[in-house]
Amino acid sequence: MKFSNFKEISKQWNCFSATDTLGSFDFYTTIVSLDSLTLPEIRIAKEKLSEFYQHSLQDPNTLLDENSYHPIAKVFPLAVHEYTHFIDATSTIWGLNYLKIMKESYESNNVRGGRESDFHKAKKHYDFIRKLRLPEYYTLREPNTLNVRPWRYKLTTGLLFDQQGNPSDRAVAFTQFMNAKNEFLVRSPISMVALLEMSAMAQEVLMNIFLLMSTNTEFQSIEGSQYSNVLMEYLYNPDITEYSVCVHLVANLLSLEDPALAFRVCAVLSRIILNVPINYFSRLSESCPIQNILRLHENDNAVQYFRNGLSSCDYGTLFYLMCHALPKGNYESAQAIQSSVEASISELGINLEEMQSDMTREAQDLCQQIVTSKIPEIQQLAKAGYQNFLKIKANNPRITLEQLNLPPVLLSDSEYLSIFPNANNLLSTFNIDSAFEELYSKGQAWVERFSEACV
Repeated sequence: MKFSNFKEISKQWNCFSATDTLGSFDFYTTIVSLDSLTLPEIRIAKEKLSEFYQHSLQDPNTLLDENSYHPIAKVFPLAVHEYTHFIDATSTIWGLNYLKIMKESYESNNVRGGRESDFHKAKKHYDFIRKLRLPEYYTLREPNTLNVRPWRYKLTTGLLFDQQGNPSDRAVAFTQFMNAKNEFLVRSPISMVALLEMSAMAQEVLMNIFLLMSTNTEFQSIEGSQYSNVLMEYLYNPDITEYSVCVHLVANLLSLEDPALAFRVCAVLSRIILNVPINYFSRLSESCPIQNILRLHENDNAVQYFRNGLSSCDYGTLFYLMCHALPKGNYESAQAIQSSVEASISELGINLEEMQSDMTREAQDLCQQIVTSKIPEIQQLAKAGYQNFLKIKANNPRITLEQLNLPPVLLSDSEYLSIFPNANNLLSTFNIDSAFEELYSKGQAWVERFSEACV
């Protein structure tokens, strides 16, 4: 498959396009691409990282030198970012539910034996992808306002509009940003794409910090300062706050001045939120003490709107409530972060131990349903995704990708390559050409064609 063909076909549905300019993840085919890297660059980076790990086993005090750091830092944080999108879409409760939607959608195609009574599953899939990112209407940007730091912020809420153009009964949470002069800059909603980008960006940041901490003190000081500037440019770019809004919310509510620490908290929050069992949403919509968490009057209309968001399985609503339920305090240690996130879950009315048992049961049930697919690639993804789910621990902010089942990436020269070494990788032989044929030509193309027919 030609890289250019893939990018042309996938660009319409790349909901991360404004930020993921060096790589991409395609929801319809689960293909990961690293657009800015070449095969030689990746091979050099893999060799140097392997050498570093081997030397570290012999001497724990081994440090990365400058000649090794730069090639590694160019490849692995980007790869971690894009593979995190893959993990979230295949190896979480949210992701396994998505794979089930994909399976049912693609199998509803009449060429695969689907009947007209099944066609609605294709439209469900289409709407699912379309709603990952809220329409641009919900993001307001004032281009004439100067981007003067420090920013100020204000939390607001509004109502989503339904398909008939009427205000619905579901709330949407916004963060409104003002510049240092208190002039309006931008308003961004908390959407599913914001949560997924938060998750991927958190893993990218943690990987960058890991690499920096593996260098000597002098090098850390210079490179660390430069990387801090890169992070600040990302966070204070008013054109992409739709993607950074979640980490802003966490940092502002917890008064965290260090963006790296805010991303560490976001990494743990991501693992919890994306693995909340589906039936918990209806339970939370009835019993969650929203008025106490948001400090609203019990009869405030917003309370019911947020309840409606939970009953609709809106992850943005759940994230917003979890953030407000986080206790103020010290977040410097991994244990402190984990304890605070657990306290937040408890404040919502969830028993974490019970939830962990329920989510394992739900993941197993979902996997059993998906592996019956007529499509071999979806079978592969389900088996690999379930194994990944079992391996990833919520109390470890950084996902150890070296231990997971990951497909090869597609490069700009149309080559394929596995990035992370894993002798037991169930997806090491995942055929991208075959996946594209099955999941695009017989899948996505069918979904789009039928959805356009729905009038």
